[in-house]
Amino acid sequence: MKANFINLNKFVDEPKIIVKDDEDYVRYGSDNQLPYNLTNYYDNVGLNRAIINKKANMFIGKGISIDITDEKKAKKTLDFLENINPFETIDEIFEKISLDLFIYGGTYLQVIWDKSGKKISEIYHMNYE
Repeated sequence: MKANFINLNKFVDEPKIIVKDDEDYVRYGSDNQLPYNLTNYYDNVGLNRAIINKKANMFIGKGISIDITDEKKAKKTLDFLENINPFETIDEIFEKISLDLFIYGGTYLQVIWDKSGKKISEIYHMNYE
């Protein structure tokens, strides 16, 4: 049995990443709207959204877990992960990261260090769009 494949290249123009020496930023697409277009495709194209959600769910699996080898370090790590920031759990951040990764191809985190600069005190997800 022969599979029939649709060549999407004839329907969709490949985005061009444009670098100009006289600008301090990189343009995403000729109109600099690529992230918004990707969001629009995710929001409005059911098949695209279903594929991305499935990939993200497979990537997430059962969430974050750690192997306990040292009880003292494990307790500190678990306490940190349970209180990653006042608004989200580590699993919620991980879900957002995985969606960004599969929609845009990247992700951003805001890492807040304690006053000494030696320990991370909070981590927040930042929208990649």
